[in-house]
Amino acid sequence: MWVRVLGAAAGGGFPQWNCGCPQCRAVRDGSRPCRSRTQSSVAVSADYRRWFLLNASPDVRAQIESFPPLHPHEVRDSPLQAVLLTDAELDHTLGLLLLREAGDLEVHATAVVHETLGIGTSLLQTLGAYTRVEWRQVSTGVEVPLADGLSYRAFPVPTNKRARFGTGEGEEESVVGYRITDEYTGRTLVYVPGAQDLTASHACSLTGPAGRTTS
Repeated sequence: MWVRVLGAAAGGGFPQWNCGCPQCRAVRDGSRPCRSRTQSSVAVSADYRRWFLLNASPDVRAQIESFPPLHPHEVRDSPLQAVLLTDAELDHTLGLLLLREAGDLEVHATAVVHETLGIGTSLLQTLGAYTRVEWRQVSTGVEVPLADGLSYRAFPVPTNKRARFGTGEGEEESVVGYRITDEYTGRTLVYVPGAQDLTASHACSLTGPAGRTTS
């Protein structure tokens, strides 16, 4: 399994556009050895040719351009196979709109996240005016094959975020993490870009057989 961290910053990126804290100022003026970072997203692949995005950051275009394996090989071509969403936060979904030139776009999300994007933010309605969106429903605790020996299992993540769009936000499966498994090597990647709390069941998703922590 190949893993590329495309971005590791919180919402707004680093430096944040409206922040003048010492750290953000240091990035801008070079007074400290700080580097700018784009908002959180990860790409995974089994063969270094076909890639899956974990969340679609508002910085997705810059992230794709910064990583040559995600560049197209032909006209209107892309190694990107699908996007796996952990939640409906704008920090994790606005990048979908920047992928609107795709002939079709496969999106994996829970029913709650899909409802929020369709009815709450109307993001899927806007995206659907440009390309065909194929929704793959994510259910926690179910192993789902991706490609070439890669599979994922979603698990619920505790959250107390305020519901903004009057849908199922705040309910179970409104925020999930992903455990990606390489069935050939047994190695795993756990992706949890934001967690309000760490519970016993949550911790079990972060450990492998016999309680071995995976990475």
